[in-house]
Amino acid sequence: MDKININNLTGKCLAAMPSLEGSFAKSLVYICSHSSDGAMGLIINKPYQNLTFADLSYSLSPDIKHNPQCPLIMQGGPLEREKGFILHDNTYCDSTTYNIADDIKISSSPQVVQNIISGQSPDNFMIILGYAGWIPQQLENEISNNLWAVIPASQQLIFNVSPEDKWSFALSCLGIDNSNFSLPLGHS
Repeated sequence: MDKININNLTGKCLAAMPSLEGSFAKSLVYICSHSSDGAMGLIINKPYQNLTFADLSYSLSPDIKHNPQCPLIMQGGPLEREKGFILHDNTYCDSTTYNIADDIKISSSPQVVQNIISGQSPDNFMIILGYAGWIPQQLENEISNNLWAVIPASQQLIFNVSPEDKWSFALSCLGIDNSNFSLPLGHS
């Protein structure tokens, strides 16, 4: 495997190491942008338990009949949880679409959700509310302190692995078996 440049992680995934606790515990984050100004990413493996696509789409189009096979809504991170993103493949593009990688795009327009409701969605997509952000050098320091493992991203990992399996699957891509990690011991 090629050595990954931690100064340019755009289009890569980060798997939280077992020592990382709190809202990022067992998270898999897709990095949408990374530069000397900091980084922005989306947690792609933690669905909301009490928010459905039907709830979201009803708020945009109350008179549309909704498909019972609705996609999950992901908790993208602790920042701006009301801000929505559609992470998708390259089969969709509108004026808000930003190219992250050749085969992964991000859009943020409510029109994308309208298009999904009406059946004009990308082939592969996920709806995400909120995001994760890092100030300059914060993410690089966290990686150097072994809080994150950097994983090459793929459509397979992002769109085809179930949310509950993504973190373990990502680590296995690096040859890491998460069952080999021991949990930190507490002090009494």
